[in-house]
Parts: sequence; C-alpha cells; structure tokens
Amino acid sequence: MPNLFKRFHRVEGARGRTVEGTGIGLALVEDLVKLHGGSVRAESQLDAGSTFTVSMPLGVAHLPSQQIRSLGKAARSTGAGRALTEEALRWSEPSIATSGVCGERLNAAATDVGRRRILLVDDNSDMRQYVTNILAPEFDVEAVTNGVLALESLQGPIPDLVLTDVMMPEMDGFGLLKALRTDARAQSIPVIMLSARAGEEAYVEGLRAGADDYLIKPFSARELVARVVSNIELAQLRQKLARKEEERRSVKELERQWRLFITALSHTPDFSYVFDLERRFTYVNEALLGLLNRPRAEVLGKQFLELGYPPDFADKLDRQIQAVLDTRTPVLDESALTGQGGGIRHYEYIFVPVAGTDGTVEGVAGSAREVTQRRKVEQDLRTANAELEQFAYVASHDMQEPLRMVNIYTQLLLKRYGETANADVQ
Repeated sequence: MPNLFKRFHRVEGARGRTVEGTGIGLALVEDLVKLHGGSVRAESQLDAGSTFTVSMPLGVAHLPSQQIRSLGKAARSTGAGRALTEEALRWSEPSIATSGVCGERLNAAATDVGRRRILLVDDNSDMRQYVTNILAPEFDVEAVTNGVLALESLQGPIPDLVLTDVMMPEMDGFGLLKALRTDARAQSIPVIMLSARAGEEAYVEGLRAGADDYLIKPFSARELVARVVSNIELAQLRQKLARKEEERRSVKELERQWRLFITALSHTPDFSYVFDLERRFTYVNEALLGLLNRPRAEVLGKQFLELGYPPDFADKLDRQIQAVLDTRTPVLDESALTGQGGGIRHYEYIFVPVAGTDGTVEGVAGSAREVTQRRKVEQDLRTANAELEQFAYVASHDMQEPLRMVNIYTQLLLKRYGETANADVQ
C-alpha cells in the first residue's frame, strides 16, 4: 500500500490479472490530481475490495495563475472538444441515440424483424456497462462475465451476435469461440472479439480462430455499432442464402440475395473486390472506386497494370492471386504504398478462393483496409519502450556504482585492520 502510487513499482509474486499494466497508471492519476490542487488515497482489504477516493476543490482560485488555461474561440469552433465530450458521456448516460446511416439501418431492421439479441461477454464491469449503453436502444443485450456463463446462456434462445472480450477468467474469448464453432446450434452465430491487443498478429489470430471480426480497444461508439450491424446483416444474408440453396429456389431469388450482399459490401469502409480466373476485376465496392478515383465502368474487366498499379506491386498481387487459385488457401499480406499526398500509406489485405456449387474455384475475393495510423501507434510504442529500457539501465547503473565502491573500501579496511579491530568494529 505505501508503494501504490509509485511509478513502475512491482510486487514480486503477487496475484494479478492475466495482462498486467506498465505500472504508471496510478502514478499518473496522483500527478493529475495534484495539479488540480487535490489528493487521492486508497483503502484496501484483502479479498474484499479496494476503494480509491479522489478529492479536488472546486473553482480555480487555489491554482497558480500560470497553470490556468482557457480554450480560445478558434479551438472551441473546431468541434473536436464536442466530439470527445459526446463520446465520454456515453459511459454515464443510460440511453444513447444512434444517428446517421447506422441509426437509419438499425431502425429499418427493427421495423422489419424486431429487436435483435446480443450476448456480451466481458469481465470488466465498466466495459459491460459502456457497451450495453451503446447497444441497448436498438438491441436486447445480455451481459455475462466469462465464457462459461456465456455457454450456459446459450442453452436458451440463440443470440444474433456474440460480442466477447479475449482475456477473461475461467474461459477466455478463444475458448468460448472454439466451443461455439463446435456447437451445431451456435456455430453460425457471428462473433466479434474485443481486445486491447493491437497489431496484425492479434488480428490474424482472432480471424484464424473463427471470429467474424476483431475490434481493438479503445473503440468509438459509432465504430462498434457499425461493426455489429454489418456482421448481423452479413450473417442474415449467409443464412438466407443457405436456406434458399437448401430449398432449391429459383436463380432469380439467388440473384436478389446477391444484390443485397453487394449492397452491404458497398457501404463498408474496407476495400472489397472479386477477380476472375484471369485476375480481372469483376466487382469493386464504393470504397475501392474512391481510392482508384475511377468510375466502375473503367475498373471492371481490367487488370492491375491497366489501372495504373506500380509494376512491382501488380506482379506481387498477380502471383498471390495465382497462389490462391492453385492452393485453394487464403493469402494475407500487407504493403506500403505512396499516397496521393506523397506520404507512405500502409494497407493490409486478404485474398480468398471463391468456389462454385460444384466445388471448383471460380475466382478470388478479398478485402483490404488502411492501417497507417495503427502502424504509427505501434512504432511510437516501440520507441517509448526502448526509451524506458534505456532509462532503467542508466538508473540501475547509477545505483550499483556507489554500492560497489562501498564494498571495495570495506574489504580494504578489513584487510588492513581486521586482526587488531575488536568484535564491535568488525
């Protein structure tokens, strides 16, 4: 307890969560509170819980004048503060109004088929409350704390989507996902995994485990709603297509379902595409048309070089698509390209085989998304970690040097006076 607010302090052998922090969170809290003239204290009882109390005086009269800042008119007019405030209020307001395209799509879905049911699995109470507040206006949300309780809930009505954290006690998100994919009743439920683990490795691990989507914390309310709506709609389309195939419905009905599927893909922010066996575009969504800055008629039926792709990059993509056709296995990769403004933009993409009703591969489909900002954050984190390691090394060296000198002089004194000194001196 006396070391609770010290930076980087660790207690060896103590019980903790699966993923530990860096040891600076509470230290930052104390620093911020002190800047406002306040104080923070903690009270804790083993196996019973902890209470943190923050006290800060109202007003600004107690603060030094040089520490008081006010936003100017230009800063207030940008709208950034308003957006951040609205997002922060979602943690406390019981009802969140969805707006824009997502809200319209949700309302239309609710009118047609009623409210959808979401199973939320997260051991953090704040995160459960936050996500529930966002989704509750349009969905029936059931929240549980781990995978075991989630599986017990699935003995009742099957939800339309499972939203699960990765790190949880008793059964984590991957254990829950494996159980769902082996359960005949639940294997078709779309699953979105929530995790603070960023980067390609975590994203690929989630998709390979069978997740339909992977959302990295922290995320915005609009992004969460968009992912939930898109995955439910795509799951509904897959289910409808499966039912129509089983019932041997007409080709006209299948074409209608295909148009609905294309409509859903056209409004996703990711780049979606389909190629034929000659690596010609047979479908591109609106996002990719915007990136290429070409009308659809100029893109369909064309290959990469005809659309101005760099020759080396076009050759790489051609070889990867051919590998998918030959091996019938997906290819996941990432490339860095020069954007229109001259900066380097990073994109991750995937190619997957498209099989016909007879099992033969008829083409290749895939999607891509820009990850420039994510790569920048990862690089900044690596730089910060390197600086922290350097600081720790220097601090350790500075502490060890005085102790080494004391030890040397102690040995010299014992060697010189050890035979004549009395027991107290020794």
